[in-house]
Amino acid sequence: MRIMIILNNYSNLWYNTYMNANELITGSMQLKDFIPLMETLTGLKLSFYNFTATSKRAGKLAVGEEYLLHSCGYCLAAKSKDASRRACYSSDGRTATPAILERRIAQHTCHAGVSEILQPVFSGKNYLGCVVAGQAFFKKYSSAEKDAYIKYLKTLGVDVEKASVEFDKMRVVGPESVRLAAKLVKIVAGFIAEAVQEEEKKTLLVQPAPGRKNSAEAKRRAAEGLERIRAGRYAAIIERVKENMAASPSGSISLKEAAGIAGISPCHFSRIYKEATGKKFRDFTTEERIVRAKMILADNSAKLSDVAVMCGYEEASSFSRAFKKLTGKYPGQYRLEKALKTKSSKRL
Repeated sequence: MRIMIILNNYSNLWYNTYMNANELITGSMQLKDFIPLMETLTGLKLSFYNFTATSKRAGKLAVGEEYLLHSCGYCLAAKSKDASRRACYSSDGRTATPAILERRIAQHTCHAGVSEILQPVFSGKNYLGCVVAGQAFFKKYSSAEKDAYIKYLKTLGVDVEKASVEFDKMRVVGPESVRLAAKLVKIVAGFIAEAVQEEEKKTLLVQPAPGRKNSAEAKRRAAEGLERIRAGRYAAIIERVKENMAASPSGSISLKEAAGIAGISPCHFSRIYKEATGKKFRDFTTEERIVRAKMILADNSAKLSDVAVMCGYEEASSFSRAFKKLTGKYPGQYRLEKALKTKSSKRL
């Protein structure tokens, strides 16, 4: 009811929402109730990263899957290709990873010009996810700035006509809205943490009397908590390595280089990468190299030996074998078929 009163008195929205935050987040309010409130007050979309598991921990934290990822048209267009998607992840990681590790709020503008505010959420030492307000422009871009972004996206293979149309549909919010959004995401983060803590207290209240069974359950919960902490740390380490990989001229780095970036031994990094992703780091780097190779092979002027070097291979023969193993075709064969297909589509 309190929310409806605020929404029906738009002239008092800015003051009432922030000053009466404690009142708003008590009682029967659910996380999904913040979503329309945030958009009405600030023009920013509220979403939640790394939140799938946390959203299932308490009924009041349940949100639709559409709020667990970016869904605005321009964002989807800007990361519609492999290269642009990797650039997106790298751009986001440069802000998200330090913010999570340092447990602080952060403001971020991605490689395509979209801005957001990110607030990590913790319950004690357990990382629960991030509250994000954004998918908007925090400034009005000039025609020249728009052209620069669209030209950049074109180099990543993005459909620039679609990206241009979606760019013009993006919301532009001013500094006052951004400041209010920063305060609100902290309130939402506090709401989530309190809801999780309440659920944990309920679990403790229904535990059986002390004994072997209770001791085993306590150990199990402790192990689960340690696993969540470990998973959060591993994700941050891997994201940092991927950022450096994306910035590398060849789009790839060695296991030794990755371990150096992570600050751990190659053996340790290899183990945690396999544990976190289910695949060997070597297999991942090979896949990334071949994805990069496919993009370069679209240019018929590039020599296969040069393509091999650009993708991190010292020998063209090693490159050919790796390409054949993953795609079923040799690089030259792939390029020829790609060229014929492109020529055929142009005729149509």
